[in-house]
Amino acid sequence: MWQKQAESQPVPTIGPDHELSSEPLRVNRKRLHEMFVRGVAELQPVLESILSQPTLAELQRAAALPEEDFRYSDDLWVRTTYEFASAYHKAVINRDHIVQALAPLYRGKAFTFLLENHDASPEEVESNVETLCMTFERQKPSLLEMWDGRK
Repeated sequence: MWQKQAESQPVPTIGPDHELSSEPLRVNRKRLHEMFVRGVAELQPVLESILSQPTLAELQRAAALPEEDFRYSDDLWVRTTYEFASAYHKAVINRDHIVQALAPLYRGKAFTFLLENHDASPEEVESNVETLCMTFERQKPSLLEMWDGRK
């Protein structure tokens, strides 16, 4: 069903809408970055079996950057998650290993999200999340190609 859907649709919900809080959270961004960098290095053989060479190379370039210059772009994140989804679907390696290998990469994206939204209003955060969602929609054809084995 998801393959035929062209655009996002509202999801029915029950109960009150939620509001984003602008209360500060204490998150160790430095630790998130370190876990990303270490994960990319230590999981290279696993990542090579999951990711395309261009995606892995871009992750390795990002991991080599100092913390203050590091960014995990929406485009790279979407390619990463789509390649992971396809690898999971095809069971290219043990599915538990695939899921575990995504964790340090997620931490890198979380680091970037926190950095980019540090001083953002709830409305700006919502807009940034919507931009990420649109990136997922734009790149869906690449997921369909990978899913069906054409890529």
